[in-house]
Amino acid sequence: MTSIYKYSTALWPDTHVILGHRMHPYTVGHALLLERLKSPFVTGDSPPALGDLKLALALCKRPYPVALAIVEQPHRFTLRFTRCPARHFEKAAKQFLAYLAAAFQHPKQWDKEGAPVGTPMLQQLKLTLMMHLRKTELQALSTPLALALWDSMAVLELLGNLELADESLLDELDAFKAHLLELKANGSVPNRES
Repeated sequence: MTSIYKYSTALWPDTHVILGHRMHPYTVGHALLLERLKSPFVTGDSPPALGDLKLALALCKRPYPVALAIVEQPHRFTLRFTRCPARHFEKAAKQFLAYLAAAFQHPKQWDKEGAPVGTPMLQQLKLTLMMHLRKTELQALSTPLALALWDSMAVLELLGNLELADESLLDELDAFKAHLLELKANGSVPNRES
């Protein structure tokens, strides 16, 4: 797939339906809410349970501002309204993980040496969207995560802080490296001195 196709998928994400629940595009705000609630789906600290899945579905099937309101006023909301029979847990959990994986698609970049960044990625995304794309905090938090990744990385490239890689060129380089390794393994690599 080309980079432009992947970007267009971030701009207009696929629809994900899990157990009859149509998921809202996974946004920066959804990611931060699940982090704040220590959802095993995003922290990886423990295997997710049925309650974790019901909560994740309840939040992610709604736009970010509605999900935030639910978290801020939990007495007005119960998870029993989110259908998720235990017998379908494993299938639904896999589908939810696929939904998350789709949201984390982003452009590839050239590896650069340097100090690791200490700012959390989701904070960087939110600030980049606000500072460089002039979004309000609510607009930044309501931005689909994949789109936020693509747009933020493009901004950083335009500012000269990052160099994105052409994926077709990377594929060609990988094929060339594999070919060289094969030649080397067969003893067919020409000697530089000859």
